[in-house]
Amino acid sequence: MKADAASLFLGGVAICWSAHHVLATERRQPPASSVTQIRGYRSWVRVTPAPVLIVDPQIVLCAAAAPPRSVPASPHAGKYIRVYVNRSGKQPMLRAKEPRFPVGTIIVKEKLAAEKDTVPELLTVMEKKAAFFDPKHGDWQYSVFDGQGQPVATGSVAHCQTCHEKVTKGDFVFRNYLPKSLRSALR
Repeated sequence: MKADAASLFLGGVAICWSAHHVLATERRQPPASSVTQIRGYRSWVRVTPAPVLIVDPQIVLCAAAAPPRSVPASPHAGKYIRVYVNRSGKQPMLRAKEPRFPVGTIIVKEKLAAEKDTVPELLTVMEKKAAFFDPKHGDWQYSVFDGQGQPVATGSVAHCQTCHEKVTKGDFVFRNYLPKSLRSALR
């Protein structure tokens, strides 16, 4: 499924730095419970019926060949994502105009090198924690795992927070990867 560049711009920006800079700046290991909680995530609700191509923000901005300093080149350009949500987050993810995800919601995003890949390069995970875990950032915990599910980083993961702060009306969750028909119905 190919989506238009404008609708994927925010998604590209949202994940542009998430894994790339997390790996460079934060190396805390997720607790064993985090690994256990995502085990079997492919049996959860698959939010993206097909892998979604992430478009480099420069393409949308019609930028010159050399990226401007304020818009770094995306390490995800030309990559695909698949998104899954556990049962707790299904209703807000797929039916709410301005969702509020319940505690216990887990969202897993697979980063794929090619549309037909079956093994992800990376997994990025958002887990909704109890109130006051991190109220400034919607009480979400972010984690990064390699393609085999081995932990890479967890916690506040500052870059993830900075990007997701842009979607407070969506409870800090980008949903521009939802099928176009569903996005239209939620407006």
